[in-house]
Amino acid sequence: MRQYFFKNSLLLLAATLLFSQSARSEVTLIPDSVTWDASGEIAVPLRVTNFDGISGVQFTLEWDASVLDLVTQVNASTSVTEVKVTTLQGVMASLTHPQFGVVEYLEPFFEGKHFNYPLTDLNSGDEIPGKATFLWTELDQPSLGRTVDDDDALFTIYFTVADSTAENTHVSIGDAPTPFKFAPGASGSVEAFTTPGLITIGGGGSSVDDGSDSGDGGAGDGGTSANQAPTLALVDPSVTTHEAGTTWQDPGATATDTEDDDATLTSAIVVTGSVNKDVLGTYTLTYDVTDSGGLDAQSTTRTVEVVDTTAPVISFASGVDVDLTVEAGVAYTDVPPGVVDSFDSNVAVVTSGLVNVQIIDSYQVTYSAVDASGNAAQTVVRTVNVVDTTAPVISLNGAVSVSHPVGVDYTDLGAVATDSFE
Repeated sequence: MRQYFFKNSLLLLAATLLFSQSARSEVTLIPDSVTWDASGEIAVPLRVTNFDGISGVQFTLEWDASVLDLVTQVNASTSVTEVKVTTLQGVMASLTHPQFGVVEYLEPFFEGKHFNYPLTDLNSGDEIPGKATFLWTELDQPSLGRTVDDDDALFTIYFTVADSTAENTHVSIGDAPTPFKFAPGASGSVEAFTTPGLITIGGGGSSVDDGSDSGDGGAGDGGTSANQAPTLALVDPSVTTHEAGTTWQDPGATATDTEDDDATLTSAIVVTGSVNKDVLGTYTLTYDVTDSGGLDAQSTTRTVEVVDTTAPVISFASGVDVDLTVEAGVAYTDVPPGVVDSFDSNVAVVTSGLVNVQIIDSYQVTYSAVDASGNAAQTVVRTVNVVDTTAPVISLNGAVSVSHPVGVDYTDLGAVATDSFE
């Protein structure tokens, strides 16, 4: 039964893949590493951990079609060719037999019918070798999901050997065309993790590159490899905020790959998105890379929030005294300081406090400022001392010098004292 490969990408597990914001434990699905006994089929169990309350699974099964053939079988009930799958996990079902009455039996809930194989390219019509897609949803108890003990096999798939001269190869869980995902039955979300299973054929010929170079034509000697997708990792993932108005420098990401040079692949990373240092907000940078074999790494993202956390600074102009002494009774006009902010150009200085020049005393005038992001400047206080330093003036009534007759009583005209304040 052929299906177009694009159909698989549309199977999103419906409501069971509606992940919520709360996080759950990482769920793993890992093909066993097994050794072929040089005859018959190779059984490859797919084992799980943290498979607790899971109500949906989807993934792409990948293998080297030049080395292995996936085993299929005909479903006796439907006459449809399905992938051969065996499982120890199941649910009790029942049927009514005309002679024996109700008969209970164990019905597996992971079956070959959950696979879509072979896959066909819609554009070319050619079969896509070495791939099958898998989709399962819990129908009996979707809100609870299924639970499988750690290290138990979710199910076992089977291969026959197409090239017995190969030394080894891989069976792996991939993301294309169907992404690798688990869906929890209850609220929350789960992270999916896998590593390839090493299948040892033992033929002594070409093999998966293990990074060594023995010179004997075996593993690592440049034979046929099962290309693995590269992986991406953020450099300094703690960089999630950036101060507004300052130069942004992306720490970037690194790429690692089994086949390609890591430094070369890292230089080929494509970054989508940008950070505007002059506009407050949240920005997302997405990193992607494709290896020389055409496999895409799973994208990784960095979320950066441009924030303003720097407070404005209040200061007086050069040469201006902070504290002042003014003469009592003389009009006083306060000249406030200026304010500078690294990002907000519209910050205003707020003045509080009054100076009464009619009363001799010491007064405090306080200057404050808050920018648009709520950052408060350190307040500045000016002390203004109102003092009376002007002496009173005495003025004589009449002439300074007068002539007065002898023998006649003298009455002085006196004087008048005036002061600028009192």
